[in-house]
Amino acid sequence: MDVALAAGVVTKEGIERALLHQTKQGRMRARWSIAFADARSESVGESRSRVAIALLGFPAPQLQVVVRTHLGELRADFGWRRRERWLLGEFDGLMKYGSLAAAEGRTGVEALVSEKRREDAMRTVSDVCRWTWDDVIRPVRLERILRAAGLPQQERVLPTGVRLLS
Repeated sequence: MDVALAAGVVTKEGIERALLHQTKQGRMRARWSIAFADARSESVGESRSRVAIALLGFPAPQLQVVVRTHLGELRADFGWRRRERWLLGEFDGLMKYGSLAAAEGRTGVEALVSEKRREDAMRTVSDVCRWTWDDVIRPVRLERILRAAGLPQQERVLPTGVRLLS
């Protein structure tokens, strides 16, 4: 849904109209998804991360947070504003070190070094935590990462029909 909104293929209002043809339970589930959808998510991994973060009881992050560093303005996937420093969250799908790097004419090592420099610059002005697909599909791992970063967690409140896999 995030991708469709970002591409301008659908609107939240258009989806709501289409739901008139669904069952009551289907409409309830879909409305939760519509309310949650955000066109600023730049990948399926970011979208799935947001869902896991919400279902685990962590506060909703700001998306595509820009921080000023000695390398210039850098953007992180997620951000939680804390008193003095941002906590930035980065979903790493790992493709940037393989096929995406190759498409840009770089090696995986060059892409990794570039990403390391970017993260080091962000760490000078904020706290940073990272996760991968393995952590998103096993939410207990993402929960450990976010807790270790000091993100406050509340009791989980799951929408009807939704359950977390361990």
